[in-house]
Amino acid sequence: MTWTYAGEWTGDILYQSKGTVSNVPVAITKPDTTAATLYTDASKGTALGSNSVNTDAYGNLAFFADPGTYTCTVPTGGSFPAVVAISPLEFVADIGDGGGVTSVNTQTGVVVLTAAEVGADASGAASTAQSNAETFATAAVTAAVATETSRAEAAEATLTTSASTNATAIGAETSRAETAEGLKAPLASPTFTGTPAAPTAVALTSTTQLATTAYTDNAVGVEASRAQTAEALALPKAGGTMSGVIAMGAHKITGGAAATAGTDIPIYSQTAAGGTIVSGQYLCTPTSYAPGTLTSLSTSSATLAAVSSASVNTGSFAAPPSGSVTVSVTCTAVPPANVIYAFALAAHGTVTPVVGNVITGEVSSANARNPLQMQFLVTGLTPATSYNFDLLFATASSTMTVPAIGQTSVTPTATVGAPVLMSVQAV
Repeated sequence: MTWTYAGEWTGDILYQSKGTVSNVPVAITKPDTTAATLYTDASKGTALGSNSVNTDAYGNLAFFADPGTYTCTVPTGGSFPAVVAISPLEFVADIGDGGGVTSVNTQTGVVVLTAAEVGADASGAASTAQSNAETFATAAVTAAVATETSRAEAAEATLTTSASTNATAIGAETSRAETAEGLKAPLASPTFTGTPAAPTAVALTSTTQLATTAYTDNAVGVEASRAQTAEALALPKAGGTMSGVIAMGAHKITGGAAATAGTDIPIYSQTAAGGTIVSGQYLCTPTSYAPGTLTSLSTSSATLAAVSSASVNTGSFAAPPSGSVTVSVTCTAVPPANVIYAFALAAHGTVTPVVGNVITGEVSSANARNPLQMQFLVTGLTPATSYNFDLLFATASSTMTVPAIGQTSVTPTATVGAPVLMSVQAV
């Protein structure tokens, strides 16, 4: 098919073929069969590189060329059976400033092209080929659809199998996780089974960390060692030997038994039998006659008489191995002025014989109230024999009084008197 353009052209011409088949190679040539120079755009900046132009997806043909006459040859038959259905070609636009189309295939005016002029197949072979092609295409599409359907179904089956497998695996993992959780102890108030282990702290650590059996053994060992050390330094209740200076302070030892000679410390109530009594040791608890109200113990006898047969005495004691003791007496006496008075000791309940020395005195002032502290030495006692001595007094004339009272006032009072104290110590 040939298009003829007349006139001088300074611009480019756009050609278009209207059809339905894509990628059909259309040859564009000049009347002398030389190749035409074709371009991709109106600026002619890029040549196509050949005189063949392919139709697009819709069978359209477009190209740019210099003004002139060109022949467009459309292939038919062979691998292009559907080309026979291409509609007549027409010139679409003149984008230059020259004239228009003067003839198509030597025809002018209203141009009507025959089927032969557009390359149609009058024998109908093309239609048969087209029908065969359509049938082939339908079969191909059907086969392709079947293939894709089979592949989709296989994929769905695989997905179903995978989902089932995954569900089984998830169930197994869930069961294993639940089993593991059942073996774990809670953070709050856990109860352990078996033999739980923990780090062993240093013995005697005092924190909130766990104490292992090893820690307990170590701590017990430390405490046991410390206790044994303390016990080695302590005096046992039975037996044992003390060393160094023993300071009792305000305390005392009571309830002791008889001492062993040469080794034990005797006590107040201890008998001398088999024991060693040291000099100055008290042989009994000191006695105190201290009535709550003033009691005047008086005598007008020039012969020694008991100050009080019931209350003023040393109390019972056992004579020491030496057979000698000292008896200390403290009291207040009110003797007559310029009159000799005397104090002495005798066995309890008697006034004779006098034991030990006699103490005499005299005051020059009448009604002198003198505190007295006297000491009597008694010898010749039988060791381990029990004794108790009374305090005796006498005055050469008039009356002598011993005022006895147990006062606790911290300030002097108008009442004159004092307790009568007596104590016995070994010599």
